Amino acid sequence: MTLPQSRWPLLVSGPDIGPAMLYWGVLIVILCVAVALGKIIKQQKLNIPVNTSQWVLLALGMSTVNMMGSVLVVLWFFAMEARTRFELPEARWKFNLMQLFFVGISVVALVSLFYTIPESLLSTPDMQVTGNGSYNYFYNWYQDNSQNLLPQGHIISVPIWVYRVAMLVWSLWLVFALLRWVKWGWGCFSKKMLWAPKLPKSEKN
Repeated sequence: MTLPQSRWPLLVSGPDIGPAMLYWGVLIVILCVAVALGKIIKQQKLNIPVNTSQWVLLALGMSTVNMMGSVLVVLWFFAMEARTRFELPEARWKFNLMQLFFVGISVVALVSLFYTIPESLLSTPDMQVTGNGSYNYFYNWYQDNSQNLLPQGHIISVPIWVYRVAMLVWSLWLVFALLRWVKWGWGCFSKKMLWAPKLPKSEKN
């Protein structure tokens, strides 16, 4: 069975030897992690401006186009929060190296988020269809023995514009959330000092 790309596949069923849609199982795990992150932040009283519902929204939006990017974003939040707790090292080069690390992880996290927005609006969702040579829009079943009535495969799908509208709403939310997150991240990054200047020779001596 071939599904046109104007449709968004949601569920698939049929004979045992055939395609399986892994996305929903993976999504359950991702949502559990998102809820756990919200509880950890609340219990540990961490200064991270993302609550449980926002973690869930972030996970939902990134799960179909940039799942690995969401891991980098989570690491960025915890890294920037840890930056506010670090004692400034006495050695100038250690502090500057630490700041370069935070610049690097910030760039990677922001690129992941900005990459997700156009991908979610223009690409098709990856529902992780696999099994018996099947993939996102091609579904192949096999039955070696049956009664008079052959078993049938079934696909539940909706128009792709439903996905596009949902991701447009999510992208608008993400843009406004990013304004707050970037401001918070800058506050963490610049706490106490941005860059350790080179000491004058008189102070070195």
